[in-house]
Amino acid sequence: MNGAHLHLLVNHLPVIGSIFAILLLVWSLARKNTDIARAALGLFVIAAITGIAAYFTGEPAEHMAEEIAGVSKNAIETHEESAELATILLGGYGVFALGALIYLRKRAIEFPRKLVTFALLLSFVPAGAMGFTANQGGKIRHPEITGAGAPMATSGASTDVAGHEDSDRAPEGRRAPRR
Repeated sequence: MNGAHLHLLVNHLPVIGSIFAILLLVWSLARKNTDIARAALGLFVIAAITGIAAYFTGEPAEHMAEEIAGVSKNAIETHEESAELATILLGGYGVFALGALIYLRKRAIEFPRKLVTFALLLSFVPAGAMGFTANQGGKIRHPEITGAGAPMATSGASTDVAGHEDSDRAPEGRRAPRR
């Protein structure tokens, strides 16, 4: 396993974890359930830790990606800059979530609606930053995201790599009968 592989392995965790934690916060509000809120906050702590791991595995991945033909160094730099901010935001939110967990653990109170509502509203900032960062990272190797991919055939006939039309296709895009 190399640095790029490790980065690709962990970089989805803070994004998906944040989304799932937001859904848990919404569910906890709907059910007025402190245990679900605790689970959501705990998941945000885990998402923050994995966000930090994704950030620190990014540097080795950057060195490998820069050597690949067709990879834009500008796209890598844009991703790296947004990753730094997203990691700080998610890390800070993780500290907040950990503090909220400690607060909830020490108190046997009824459902903390104000705290959970605040946590939910605040969570959109780091989750949005992580989503934006993930999109920027995707642009490094996925031209379909940027719209810079090869133009698609519009005549209904498929083409091979050299640009030759597939002789097994009829002009309307239906398969021609086999000979």
